[in-house]
Amino acid sequence: MKVVIIGAGAMGCRFGVHFQKGGAEVILHDVSQAQVDAINEKGLKVTETDGSVEYLNIPATTNIKDAGKADVVLILTKSAQTESALKAAAPIMDESTIVMSVQNGIGNFDIIEGIVGRDRMIIGCTLTATTLTGPGEIRNDESAHSDIQALGGIAGGRCVEVRDMLERGGMEVGISENVLKEVWQKLSFNAAMNPITGITRLVTGRLGAVGAQTAAWISEEVAQVAEAEGVHIDREFALNFFRKVREEPESGMTHLTSMLQDVVRERVTEAHALCGAVISRAQRHGIPVPHLETVYNLIQIIEENYKYQLSPEHPDPIVNA
Repeated sequence: MKVVIIGAGAMGCRFGVHFQKGGAEVILHDVSQAQVDAINEKGLKVTETDGSVEYLNIPATTNIKDAGKADVVLILTKSAQTESALKAAAPIMDESTIVMSVQNGIGNFDIIEGIVGRDRMIIGCTLTATTLTGPGEIRNDESAHSDIQALGGIAGGRCVEVRDMLERGGMEVGISENVLKEVWQKLSFNAAMNPITGITRLVTGRLGAVGAQTAAWISEEVAQVAEAEGVHIDREFALNFFRKVREEPESGMTHLTSMLQDVVRERVTEAHALCGAVISRAQRHGIPVPHLETVYNLIQIIEENYKYQLSPEHPDPIVNA
C-alpha cells in the first residue's frame, strides 16, 4: 500500500513513521523546501521520550506529481490548506484512492467530502503529541493513539488495513462507529489548551491552576455546542487532562501545542478550525461562548501583529518614534 502524506509537519512525519514501520510505502509531501531537503539528505530524525534517536529514510518531495499513484492520501496540512492541498493531489489519485484525515478542528471532513465523496473517506481523530524541533526533526512527546472511521463504500475495505498497518508500526488505533464523538472530545480540550498556550507562550505544564480553570470554562462551552450539534461527549475527558495540568505541573507536561509552535514561529494558526468554527456553530444555536470568543480574538490579534510584538531586540517603531 502506497501512502502519500500531504503536510510533512510534526504530525505528518509521525504518521509517516508509523505507516512505514507497519509496512507501507510512504512518501511525504510538503511545501517547505527546507523540510523536504533535510528529510531527503539525512533522513527523518526521530527522538523518543527516553532520549533515543533514529533516522528513517522516508522520501519527501515538494512536487506532488513525483509521488505517483497513491492508494491512500493522508491530509495533514493546516485546516486552511485542506481544500487546496486535496485539489493539488488530483494527479496522484483515481477512483480507488482513499482520502484520510485526522486533522485538528472541525470543517475539514465537509471539505473533503465535497471533493471526493463519502465512499472514499476515512476520517479520524488522533491523540498523538509530537513536536517539530527543526527541519527534518521531530520529538515524540507521548504514546500514539488514534480513532478512525470509514464513511462507506470502498473506504470500508481499506479501514481495517490502515488500522493494522499503523498498529504494526507502533500506533494504537481503534475503529469507531461514531468518530465525531472523539473529534469533539479532542476539540473540547484543544479549543482551550491551544489558544491559552499560544497566548501565554507556555507549555501545558506551566499553566497552573488558573490556566486549568480557564481551560475548563472553555471546554464546557465547547461541550454545550457539541450537544447542540447532536454529539454527546464525555466532559471528564478534557477535565482529567486539565486536572493533571493543575495537580502535576512538573510531571512531564512539556508538550508544545500546535498553536504554541505556530505562534513561536510566527505562522498562521488553526484558530479558525479549533475556535472559530465552534463559535459559528454556537451562534447558530444561540449558545453563549464568551471565554472561547475571548481567546479566539486574542489569538487573531497576535497573528495579525507578529512583526509589531515587543521584545528587547525589536521595540515597536511607533513607541520609539
